[in-house]
Amino acid sequence: MELAKNVIYTACLCAVLTSIVKIFSSSSMKNQLQLVCTLVLIICVAAQITHSKINISSDELSLAEDNYSQLSEQYEQSVIEQTRTSLESRLYEELFSVGIDANEISIVCTLDEYNGVVAESACVYLSSSIYDEQCDAARKTAENLLGCEVEVVQI
Repeated sequence: MELAKNVIYTACLCAVLTSIVKIFSSSSMKNQLQLVCTLVLIICVAAQITHSKINISSDELSLAEDNYSQLSEQYEQSVIEQTRTSLESRLYEELFSVGIDANEISIVCTLDEYNGVVAESACVYLSSSIYDEQCDAARKTAENLLGCEVEVVQI
């Protein structure tokens, strides 16, 4: 008797919810919403008959959110690292094309407010035998390419 009572109660509750959805839905979506509501009704009644529990706990949802944020952070770091490496290679090529052989280039990249990767700062290490004019040319070339302040260090 309890089973029949639960099945009828569940069916009535789903029918009321279906009616509310029909009232507030647009005419173009009524057929699709009717199908979804019917499937929900069938699943809920079947769950009552088989005594299975439909349980969506907030713990499971928070675990999924934690995994998403961790994956998102890993993805952001990967994009930043790849962009930094690409910018360093491009700067090596640009400096070489103007006759400057850099010993090392270090670029610090971050994400801006629109999730675009931007160069925050850069440092170009040149040989101590490089002239001051070449240091200035290296600085200007790097600043034009990266759009940030660049420090040139002779080692």
